[in-house]
Amino acid sequence: WRNAAIAVSFLVVPIIPFAISANHFYSSMPDWSSRTSFQNPAVWGPLFAGSFYFGAAFLIFSAAVLLAEIAISIVIGGEVKSEHISYSTAVKMTFDRRWLNGIAEGIIKILIFAGAGILAALLGGTIALAVGRGLHAASVLLILLTVLFILLIVCLIFFIVIILYFALTAVAVEGIGPIV
Repeated sequence: WRNAAIAVSFLVVPIIPFAISANHFYSSMPDWSSRTSFQNPAVWGPLFAGSFYFGAAFLIFSAAVLLAEIAISIVIGGEVKSEHISYSTAVKMTFDRRWLNGIAEGIIKILIFAGAGILAALLGGTIALAVGRGLHAASVLLILLTVLFILLIVCLIFFIVIILYFALTAVAVEGIGPIV
């Protein structure tokens, strides 16, 4: 019940503006898709305003989910160690620098995946350029290297995902930094 109380206490307030902004943003999409002229700057104003409100509500909700996950991990980690951690103690421990380490861990995770995506895009662009120029021998070699490189990247991403899957729990339970 402590875990449910922690989740509700962290998420009940941020979910309201998130739900309202998501409803407003997605319900305005059919109207935007039916427009034929986008040259008028006045047309873009409401779209950007709705996108900004939805994005801000999403960030606030994501931060609340992170805080709830850290607090719940603290409670569960205490139970594994046969320690009774109360709701208030878990919340205090969450805001005792563990939330900063949790945010840093999330940023590191995002940067790793963004870097892998950029690497894949650069590789794909290089192959498309070589194949587009008609370099047959080079294109066969590049395609072979691409397949090998993609297999290497997939294995590396899988390895990193497994490691980072438990990183937030380690940050929450042990109080360590995002990079150890």
